[in-house]
Amino acid sequence: MTSDGLWMRLELLGLLCRRLLNEELPDPARRLLVFLMGHLRYSPHADIVVVSRRFLPVDVGVSADDAARAYEILYERELIERVDALSGGAPDGLALRLVVDGFNDRKQRAAYRPETFGYPGARIGGKPTSGNILTLALPAFVQGSLRGWAVLSDDDRASLRVWLQEAIGSQRAFIEEVAVVGGHDSPALDVKLRLPIDESDSDVQSILASAAESWLRRHVAGLGHQGSAL
Repeated sequence: MTSDGLWMRLELLGLLCRRLLNEELPDPARRLLVFLMGHLRYSPHADIVVVSRRFLPVDVGVSADDAARAYEILYERELIERVDALSGGAPDGLALRLVVDGFNDRKQRAAYRPETFGYPGARIGGKPTSGNILTLALPAFVQGSLRGWAVLSDDDRASLRVWLQEAIGSQRAFIEEVAVVGGHDSPALDVKLRLPIDESDSDVQSILASAAESWLRRHVAGLGHQGSAL
């Protein structure tokens, strides 16, 4: 960045700080603006940042709904505007210009457009989450019947995912997807999920393994006959 670009960035940040002192902004909108200002440090542009729609609520520390409302408020106050020409390289990216009236505002301003932020399972019980993949240990007789089912159909995976989600509860984990792994010889189930950052996965794994076995007894070909003898 040129010295003129650096000067412009510093001037812009100073003007935005004054707006923060004098502007009555709800806390989520204030947090979003401060985050965007801090993000300028990593931008090659003097007044434009590119943020992730998916991770913005977690980055700012607000819910997905609050992030969307904060974005709308900052747009209404003419403190930000979309820069679509710089967002195309990243499907999840949203390029935003930080704006101060009379300094870097433009006559042709991009109109407001609602944005969807966050993703399912980003927060559970108000806590941020982290992603994990659990490989479920299954009894030998379940593995034996599962060998003929090395690939689950889309409907099967959706059904099993819902079953596991109901077993674990929405306040404990978010199940993203499930898949059979290990091939024909030693099939197992991988469960991709999100857990609150302070949640241990040991109890969760035990609950999910039991629930998966129950679902497999009902759905995998051959288990119905074996299940009657169990």
